[in-house]
Amino acid sequence: MIQIDKATIIYRILGALQVCQIVLPWHDCSWLNRRLVCYNLSKEVAPVTRGDIILVISAVLVAMLAWAGFTYLPAKHQELVAIVTVDGKEVSRLAVSTQTLKLVAIPVPRGEATLEYGHGKVRVLPMDHTVCPNEICWRTGWISSSGQSIVCVPNRMVITLQGLKSEIDLILR
Repeated sequence: MIQIDKATIIYRILGALQVCQIVLPWHDCSWLNRRLVCYNLSKEVAPVTRGDIILVISAVLVAMLAWAGFTYLPAKHQELVAIVTVDGKEVSRLAVSTQTLKLVAIPVPRGEATLEYGHGKVRVLPMDHTVCPNEICWRTGWISSSGQSIVCVPNRMVITLQGLKSEIDLILR
């Protein structure tokens, strides 16, 4: 019958994993005679002091306050804005959050595009076929969420909504 003591078993487990210094970094560990000898393990653990309790409670309170602050305090209110660019240059910024619908004419390379905006949304009004032969931009319809865009490729016009936090994380098509 083979006798194996607890120190040999611990030595073989930790030796195979080679994690003594990771698991017990605060102990003075050394390998001696195929056995794990960790000093300070046999000594009694120091009692929890009043300072230890105050430190733990304060760390928990700070973590709870940080979580509550990020969860319940309102974010800064940002107005929803439509940014209109033609040929890569910003032409106009339109406050989309108005209570009335408004029209604005935007000069584009093939003519003029009319935008309607208000009530938190924006769209391109129907254009003549000579101005926009694809008709994709005005057939897109209303956009109302931050990050959405309307693109008119023949006129190199892009309308992008920015401002409020986007409710959409990802769009796959």
